[in-house]
Amino acid sequence: MNCHSGTENGHGYFAVAGTVYNSNFGSVLTNATVNLFSGPDGSGNLLRTIEVDFPGNFYDGKNDGLTITFYTIVISPTGA
Repeated sequence: MNCHSGTENGHGYFAVAGTVYNSNFGSVLTNATVNLFSGPDGSGNLLRTIEVDFPGNFYDGKNDGLTITFYTIVISPTGA
């Protein structure tokens, strides 16, 4: 993500980003939600919630010092 790095918040800066695929990696999972937790399997604190867009991408440009290890849980559009 060298093209989306820097020290500024907002447009062009990605603190966290990625693409979400369905369970068999056959296609992207659109309109889902990515939750970042401080512990595995949804334990600990919910650090951030990021919406997944139509192409299956998610990103967040909030530079608030998120330097700890975090764990992801993806919630599909159907809630599973």
